[in-house]
Amino acid sequence: KVYSYKELYEATDGFNPTKKLGQGGFGSVYVGNLQDQTLVAVKQLLHQTQQGREAFRKEIRILSSVQHRNLVAVRGYCLEAEHPMLVCDYMRNGSLDHFLHGSRGFLTWNQRRKIAIDTAFGLAYLHDESKHRIIHCDLKPPNILLDDDLMPRIADFGMARLYEEGKSHVTATKMGGTIGYLAPEYAMQLQLSDKVDVYSFGVVLLELLSGRRAVELSAPSEQIVLVDWAHKEAEIPANLLDIVDRKLQGGFVEQEARDMASIAILCTQRSPALRPKMQAVWLMLTG
Repeated sequence: KVYSYKELYEATDGFNPTKKLGQGGFGSVYVGNLQDQTLVAVKQLLHQTQQGREAFRKEIRILSSVQHRNLVAVRGYCLEAEHPMLVCDYMRNGSLDHFLHGSRGFLTWNQRRKIAIDTAFGLAYLHDESKHRIIHCDLKPPNILLDDDLMPRIADFGMARLYEEGKSHVTATKMGGTIGYLAPEYAMQLQLSDKVDVYSFGVVLLELLSGRRAVELSAPSEQIVLVDWAHKEAEIPANLLDIVDRKLQGGFVEQEARDMASIAILCTQRSPALRPKMQAVWLMLTG
């Protein structure tokens, strides 16, 4: 659907700062109330760079071509103003980041496990089931939104890339993504494949398990980079559960946590060839 500027201006009370949900690399996101009382998220492109416009057009193109319960749903867009806008379903619970590292509330073990399984399901769809094969390239908790039932929806496709069947990887011209979630081959050689998302997903799994950030500067030196710390603990299988979030106070199923940690270690192997595909990750998690 194509929205008019007037419609979205009114829905957001003139892009009122009190309606602002957040700010990303290319613009701002507002909550809007349409005339039929539907709540939507309105993403406004502010930085009119070539890169920003390309990312925005790509996001519209990709999100219009995919449909899955674990991907954020696009309702439409508006291109008539100087700042183009994308209109998506509004997620009342915000992002996974707000729960893990903010003040949104506490996630139980079962909730964390379900978020992991459903996020894996959405990624597996992008890689192998959707019309185009899509690499998200920036999977992290702020880009995993949670609906009223805490069902995760992958969002923010501004960095995403399409790649052809049969190609082992595509080479990026410049690096996007976020420190702490970047697969080594992407960070070093700009090599992009679906295994880049598998790596980022492994980091998100470790965050769900540990309640820690991917990079925690206030942690003891050997624990600053979550992936490095987890791999070190995994050298002695008995230590693997040391990374589990203390805030769970033991309220988790030991075998499930051990399995999830092992899957996260597999997903974050340095060599992309050693990482499983997302379809396999999803099957292992649902085990």
